[in-house]
Amino acid sequence: MSVLFYKNQFGSVSLTIEDNIMVAQFKGAISSGIVSYFIKASEVALTKIKTPHWGYVSYSEQADAATPDALKELFIVGQNFHNAGCVKSAYVLKSAIAISQVKKLRDSINVTEPLSDVLFDELEDAKQFVSEYLKSYQPN
Repeated sequence: MSVLFYKNQFGSVSLTIEDNIMVAQFKGAISSGIVSYFIKASEVALTKIKTPHWGYVSYSEQADAATPDALKELFIVGQNFHNAGCVKSAYVLKSAIAISQVKKLRDSINVTEPLSDVLFDELEDAKQFVSEYLKSYQPN
């Protein structure tokens, strides 16, 4: 498990790979600089996933929200993840603004599953949910 980490005056992001699950932890205000780092780090992290279908967990209970510029970039990241084989996501979020932003992001890539079904209070629960889904995943 490798850890990639970036911090600026607004917040931070760390990224780990656990089997075939990418786990991102955002804290504070998610600025464009944080998202730019996240994009580069996720490209590196994806090379460590050895399966064509993988999952994503956002453990961001200490995240406030993304700035408007950062949110636009995150919409692109969401589409890129979907195109790169991310088949299941789960989230640990507390901020009402961040939850609203994630809902908009999911809507933008046509994810029909209700956000409430993939929103968790604990990181381990979110990872377990994604892991169980991946074990039974059968591509169409």
